[in-house]
Amino acid sequence: MISAADAERRACGARLLAALPDELLRQQLDLLLALALSEHASVRAAIAPALLRLASQDDTVGRDIARRLHEHLFHTPSNEAQHEDVLRWLTTDLPHLAPARDASGAWRALQARSAGAQRYGAWALASLAPPDFSLRQLATLARHADAAVRQWAMSALDQRLATPPTPQQAADLLPLADAGFEDARRYTQQLWGERLPDESLDVTLLIAWVDHPQAWVQALGRSRLVRRMNAADASLCLTRLSQHPSTEVQLFVTQWLLELPRTNAPALAQRLRTLMPYLLTVLSQVHRGRVAKTRITGFLRAQIEAPETAEVVAEIFARQVVTASLTDKPQYIAGLRDIAARHPHITLPFLNWQSPALRQA
Repeated sequence: MISAADAERRACGARLLAALPDELLRQQLDLLLALALSEHASVRAAIAPALLRLASQDDTVGRDIARRLHEHLFHTPSNEAQHEDVLRWLTTDLPHLAPARDASGAWRALQARSAGAQRYGAWALASLAPPDFSLRQLATLARHADAAVRQWAMSALDQRLATPPTPQQAADLLPLADAGFEDARRYTQQLWGERLPDESLDVTLLIAWVDHPQAWVQALGRSRLVRRMNAADASLCLTRLSQHPSTEVQLFVTQWLLELPRTNAPALAQRLRTLMPYLLTVLSQVHRGRVAKTRITGFLRAQIEAPETAEVVAEIFARQVVTASLTDKPQYIAGLRDIAARHPHITLPFLNWQSPALRQA
């Protein structure tokens, strides 16, 4: 009957099996668990009393049963009711035997794809304390799909953070940027905007904010980064943000061009060569990025006094003369003309005047 195709006949067979002496049932744990994890609710209900009875009589047997039920939560169920029953058995009938209730076990369950495992992790989390997790883990949990987990994690963060938070603590909060739920997003905006003073934020973290795909994170990063704009950070900001696809970020990056040290012309020329992909990308935009293009063009035209930097600027302008729109082309030609006048040794073939050959009479 247990192997019958009809679910009710299987349930009848399970009830007959459950009525056998416990000594015999202990030898059939695999069969009992297979029935307890059946896709049919009637079969699970028929065998559950026997399974739970065995678990309550012997802790060793009970822990084995609980462990195997727990493992099942990490697999895709035939239907959600299957995991509902397993969760009820573990958290209500066998809570003292339920495995993996420590921080490591709860974390693994909460990060699982299975909704059943996540719910088990949320149950285990309720009995744990904030110090059981790192700040980065708490920041990750604060964006969890389970609202109770998010609330627990946000409360834990409030307890763990120093006043003011240290730069390392602020860096550990970066996972909050990916919060997809409104309560977590509001919490993050309030925390980052009001409770993280400038001394808690190093430039590397602020660059990560500006480089983030979320628009509000970018905006906050730009507003906080501009407060500490200085020459020492300019090269790092340019290097990290120069390849960002957002026109807003590209415009923001132009501010850091003005902070590049200019006393060492060879070093500046090398930096400009490194930034050439960014410069060409911005200058080549069509019908957008006008402010950024104007800033970059003005900056480059101001760097033609030294031959090292003038040579790099000439390469950039030479490319733009060929590809730029008619609106932008004159300024590049004017820049190349100025370079040719100041540095005649720089090769600009299309600007060198070639005297026409005299015709023989």
